Amino acid sequence: VIALQGQVSRLTDNGPWVLNLNGTIAPGTVIMTGPDGYAQFRVADGSTFEVFQNTKTVFRRSPQNISDILDMIIGRIKVHVQKLPDNRPNHNRVHTPVAVISVRGTIFDIVVGDDDSTYVSVDEGQVAVFNKTTGGEERLLNPGEEIRVFPNVPLAKKADKGTVFQAVLRSAREAILQAVYNTPRSGGSGGSVPTGTPLPGDSKGKN
Repeated sequence: VIALQGQVSRLTDNGPWVLNLNGTIAPGTVIMTGPDGYAQFRVADGSTFEVFQNTKTVFRRSPQNISDILDMIIGRIKVHVQKLPDNRPNHNRVHTPVAVISVRGTIFDIVVGDDDSTYVSVDEGQVAVFNKTTGGEERLLNPGEEIRVFPNVPLAKKADKGTVFQAVLRSAREAILQAVYNTPRSGGSGGSVPTGTPLPGDSKGKN
């Protein structure tokens, strides 16, 4: 854990336990953030991922497959996958309820709504998006492109150019983790999400 603010916990059989700055998480850990939560994690190859407010995700749900870095349940993450030495591609995947996002060294956002729809936006590099509820071909996204994946609906034939980001953020459900956090808890040093970080409902542009 290299950055931490607000309510950030790992889920155990005994309920949520607060994460601490410079702490570590094991494969299979469920990470949850509250309405003020934000955390950034660094993995062994130098790649990082950010977890924003009202998010639930699983770190390496299948430890035997190290390429599967995250399984998103709801909320928003931002991933920065580092290339390997000699500029070799670093194959990683993020799973959501409806999609598989394959990356090889890139920076991208993922938002999962309460209807399981998945939004993917690319800042750098290239990602391949696959709808696992319908099958079919992957869609390649380049920098500045985005796509939204719906359950049981084939992928759009082409990606959008930065048109739906804020609408999707506004639609991401905030209430799903409130019951978990009905007793106030704090993680790390407290405080608010970093200034300039776009959040669901924020009128600012993305990072």
